[in-house]
Amino acid sequence: MLQTCQRAGYKPALSRRERTDATSPALADLGRYRSGRAHARPGPGQPAQGSIYVIVHGAWGGSWDWRRADSILTAHGHRVYRPSLTGLGDRVHLASPTIGLLTHITDIVNVLVWEDLHDVILVGHSYGGMVITGVADQVPQRIRHLIYLDAFLPDSGESVRTLARPEMVTLFDRSRGQALCHQCGRIRPRGSRRTSPNR
Repeated sequence: MLQTCQRAGYKPALSRRERTDATSPALADLGRYRSGRAHARPGPGQPAQGSIYVIVHGAWGGSWDWRRADSILTAHGHRVYRPSLTGLGDRVHLASPTIGLLTHITDIVNVLVWEDLHDVILVGHSYGGMVITGVADQVPQRIRHLIYLDAFLPDSGESVRTLARPEMVTLFDRSRGQALCHQCGRIRPRGSRRTSPNR
C-alpha cells in the first residue's frame, strides 16, 4: 500500500529544503495538541483564531488518533478536518493492492476541493508527510502552511522505503499479507483477536 513517489507518477515541485523553510516553525508544536498538553490560550507565534486545519494521519492509524487535537483546536475557534485515508482506519474495508500514495493524495485533495477549503494548515503525521507533500504540489493555492509532524519529508523520487530506517523496511515486508483488523484498520499482531482505537 505504500507506493513510491516515482511509481505513483509524483514528483514534488519544491525541494525538501524549500518545503521546510516554507513551514511555520511556530506551528510545529501541534504535537502538544495531540497529547492534550496545549496552552489554554494561543500565545505569540501560535496560529490565529479561525484557522482551518486538515490533519492527515499515518499509515498505521486513523483519524481517531487526532480526536483530542480536534477538540482542543475547535475549542480555540479553529475548524478541523480529520479525513481517513482509503484502506486505513475506519476505511479499512476498502483496502486493496491497488491503493497507494496517489490514492491517498487524491483523498485529501478531494476534501479540500469538495469542502471548498482555502488558506489551509495541512498537517501530516508519519506517512501523512508523504501525502501532504503530494497535496501541496496538486493544490498549492489552497494551502497556507505545511506541518510535518514526526513525518516523512520526501524529495522527488523518494519513497517511504528509501526514507525509512532499515528496521522499518523489515517491518513493512513482514506485515505484507497479514490480516488487518476490520474494526480499526491496524495490522493484527500474530495470535491476537482484534485491536481497537479506543484502547
